[in-house]
Amino acid sequence: QLEVLVDGERVHAVTIGTPEQFTLSFDDRLNTKTTAEFDAALQVRVPVTAGPHEVGITFVAKTAAQDPQKLRPFSSPFDAVDTHGVPRVDAVMLTGPFKPAGPGDTPSRRRILTCRPASPAAEAPCARTILTTLARRAYRRPATTADVDLLMRFFEAGRKEEGSFDHGLSRALTRILTSPEFIFRIERDAPGATPGQMARVSDLELASRLSFFLWSSIPDDTLLRAATTGQLRTPAGLEQQVRRMLLDRRADAMVANFAGQWLYLRNVRTVTPIADEFPDFDDDLRQALRRETELLFGAVMREDRNVVDLLTADFTFVNERLAKHYGIPGVYGERFRRVPVVDEARRGLLGQGSILAVTSNANRTSPVRRGKWILENIIGTPPPPPPPNVPALTDNKDRAVPLSMRQQMEQHRANPVCASCHRMMDPLGLALENYDATGAWRIRDANAMVDAATELADGSKVEGPTGLRAFLLRRPELFVRTMTEKLLTYGLGRSLEAHDMPTVRAIVRDAAPGRYRFTSLVMGVVTSAPFQMRTMPVRSTE
Repeated sequence: QLEVLVDGERVHAVTIGTPEQFTLSFDDRLNTKTTAEFDAALQVRVPVTAGPHEVGITFVAKTAAQDPQKLRPFSSPFDAVDTHGVPRVDAVMLTGPFKPAGPGDTPSRRRILTCRPASPAAEAPCARTILTTLARRAYRRPATTADVDLLMRFFEAGRKEEGSFDHGLSRALTRILTSPEFIFRIERDAPGATPGQMARVSDLELASRLSFFLWSSIPDDTLLRAATTGQLRTPAGLEQQVRRMLLDRRADAMVANFAGQWLYLRNVRTVTPIADEFPDFDDDLRQALRRETELLFGAVMREDRNVVDLLTADFTFVNERLAKHYGIPGVYGERFRRVPVVDEARRGLLGQGSILAVTSNANRTSPVRRGKWILENIIGTPPPPPPPNVPALTDNKDRAVPLSMRQQMEQHRANPVCASCHRMMDPLGLALENYDATGAWRIRDANAMVDAATELADGSKVEGPTGLRAFLLRRPELFVRTMTEKLLTYGLGRSLEAHDMPTVRAIVRDAAPGRYRFTSLVMGVVTSAPFQMRTMPVRSTE
């Protein structure tokens, strides 16, 4: 049974997937009438007031004890099932309003309509005030008289078209949202600069670089004010804004976007372990794995901790579903809470299921992918690309006697073409073999006990995740350097070049006395020459 809820109240319910209603076979998918009936059953039109509302669409949970005769694999023309054959909501479309009874009173309207004209004569001055404010935010700079005069012409045309103040503003707002000044981050050439010369970006352009770096969005009024008054150019003023912005809820975008890219957290949503091998894996666990790592990164960021804590943290964030996966007792409910890490093997990123799952295959672990991830994202020495036509590992199902992953990798490395690269990657990944493809702890693999003892490429012997972590902590500056490279790449929006590496080393060196605090790295990025300056373009004379 599918339920639709608005603000917690059920507004629609429909049963699908039973023989009596809308179970579509492959042939039925070509039947327009049947598909239309299926679509109609899933549509609902609901009267609501203007403004934000909470909409929920979900399948009602069932157990086999409730209705054992009707529980069967779900069939859908849209393949909206997970790997267990359980139905899931693939997409939701909201449309409307269909019969609006006026504009209503919403937070967004109150934010835009900073004044309301009491008479027709007051409309133009009020519109000019509103559009000046909107243009300043959208263009990320003070609006000029020419900017506002252009917008007022759109306002007046819309006002005459339908005779309403709101329609005039709507037309002008459409012009703002289609302006290149809004759509693109335009950085103008510095006055007097010669082609090829490095020059500082303006204070307002620096404000935009800073806001898109930390918030993935436009500067707020406070940041724009700091830029226009010259405060952003001073070291104290810049640091004040950075610290304020990192504590703002909008910095959640940095967690989702930067950590999502760097740590591959965006790939967690596509993790689909084979149900026969991992029957307990479900979407609730998939989402919990990603959320745990996001919360850890957010804690390091907001508490301004040593970034090496990402590898060593003696705390994590779990809800009941994730705690059960890890074997942590005493955690109940869907809410995530901060808990101490008692098991040394679970400390930091290397013990978190999100990282372990995205570096595994659907049916087994992958020491190669895990080792490659460590080389790229922790140590900062990515391996060369694999040669063409590398043979895949033989599936254990095709063997008379199943082999452990270590045994399979030993056979693979017997190929001299593969051995050189695998000598760097495999030992790192084999140290994590106690974690299965979903990040759960295990002591057996196939018919053998897991052997997580390994010898790294430099001859160091480590055993298991705790030994591997200890090895990485011998030179924490390698991890800090790698994170700095990722931060600078993210902040600049481009790949780093050889001439950027002195900047990376300087940021790491300057952050060392403060024990590599998160803010130290961010300040190093935003005060660096690549972030504060740009090369004037060389224009063709042809």
